[in-house]
Amino acid sequence: MRFADGTEGTMLDNKKGVIRRMSCEFNGRIDDGDQYMHTVTHAKDPGTNEWHRVEFTPAQAKKNASIISMDALLGGL
Repeated sequence: MRFADGTEGTMLDNKKGVIRRMSCEFNGRIDDGDQYMHTVTHAKDPGTNEWHRVEFTPAQAKKNASIISMDALLGGL
């Protein structure tokens, strides 16, 4: 997965939902943790190694907008 800030990570679960378990590299160290899916912009096809833009369903887009609004309201906590 690729995030809006350009960071890349690997999804560690196969669940559905807004929060997913990811493994990401930050400043040369691996960090595993939960990540909101609205920050994911691209997914890599393991067969071709090509990046594809993530498109959300209308319901997902609505939920993402709600999370972004709440985050802004709370000051990015």
